[in-house]
Amino acid sequence: MDILQELSQSVLNLNSGQSLPAMLQRMLTQKSRELNALVEVNRALARSFDRDPLFARIAAAAKTILGVDGVVLRLTRDDAPRQPADGNGKRRTAKDPDGESVSHLVATLNRPITIKNLAQARALSPACRELMTGLGWRSMAGAPLSAGGAPIGALVVCAREEREFHPDEIDFIAALADQAAIAAEKSAACEAAREKSAAAEKLAAELEQAHRAKAKFISAVSHELRTPLQVIVGSADLLKDGVVGDSAEEQAHFLGAIAHNAEALDAMIGSVLAVARSDAKETRLELSTVDVGEVMCDVLRYAARVNRNQLEFSWDVQEGLPPITTDVRKLEEILKHLIGNACKFTPEGSIDIRVRDLAKRRRLEFTVADSGIGVAPDDLDKIFDEFYQAGPARGAGMGLGLTIVKKYLDLMRGEISVASRPGRGATFTFTLPYAID
Repeated sequence: MDILQELSQSVLNLNSGQSLPAMLQRMLTQKSRELNALVEVNRALARSFDRDPLFARIAAAAKTILGVDGVVLRLTRDDAPRQPADGNGKRRTAKDPDGESVSHLVATLNRPITIKNLAQARALSPACRELMTGLGWRSMAGAPLSAGGAPIGALVVCAREEREFHPDEIDFIAALADQAAIAAEKSAACEAAREKSAAAEKLAAELEQAHRAKAKFISAVSHELRTPLQVIVGSADLLKDGVVGDSAEEQAHFLGAIAHNAEALDAMIGSVLAVARSDAKETRLELSTVDVGEVMCDVLRYAARVNRNQLEFSWDVQEGLPPITTDVRKLEEILKHLIGNACKFTPEGSIDIRVRDLAKRRRLEFTVADSGIGVAPDDLDKIFDEFYQAGPARGAGMGLGLTIVKKYLDLMRGEISVASRPGRGATFTFTLPYAID
């Protein structure tokens, strides 16, 4: 039993000996009913964001506790009443042709009002008085719904018999109006959040579609560029090697330059294709189990080919490494991109490549460290962005190599970090699991 009900029952028990006036009994019982009704409405408010059921509960509480015949809950932003204005469930509005109504008056005054005799209420327009009395209403009381001090609607109760609403009843109506205002604001906030969420989902879908369209276009163009480029590379190699006839030393030099730059352009196109496939969610893993030493042998040959500055390479691959189950081709590409970057931005000095077993984490750790120009602190969190080129690196390549590294590692359950100081080189460290689940 509610504590207020217990208090009321105690009062009734005491009154059996006529120790308290009957009027006080009725007042306490009525107050107990009002407070219990407010508590129930408040509980409903805490559980729900749906305005209409909450308004229905508030209207039912007002009708039951006050013994009135009709209740109107109206929002100024939504002209349709949330509860019928008459007691028969018919949706009829106490609204005159000029747009005035009892609820409009309450909201406009922004304070509780009570009218004992509607037929003689000068605060209402003649048309509104006629409509109200024509509907059978004789008395009414109302309180505004307010948000931030501004009226957003009104709660109006109507009676078919002339009656006077006492101050305690007006307070109860005002308390219900406050709860209705909370329900309205919660519902509006929830609806706004839903609309924003729906708009965000729509925008995300449109962006995804645009990404796919862009990726397909880039892929198509890149493939068209690659075919004649490969013909150029092949033809240059044939001419340089004398397959189609002897060539002078100077011609061989220029043919070598053609082949080298064509290969660089082919690598750029490959990078663009890789990013385009990733953006279009078309990148797939091709898993196989391999010894890390085999991977490093292929990477070693690549390093020798791109080492144009005659840098000193150091290779430190831990013995007894476990085999790794991963996408071997992508692992090789990751290492080649990191080594290619190190060669590009190290005019002189050394490059160290290390592989370690992190047995406790069941991961392998790969490190590529150089003694080159380094990366500024402000650029460290941007170097994996598409087309981003940091400091002195601007203009060198397309800025896609590290983007591909990051995208591939994300796909392969990898992790990567970078440490660098300008003029002191950069160290890229990434880890991969022994096996991708």
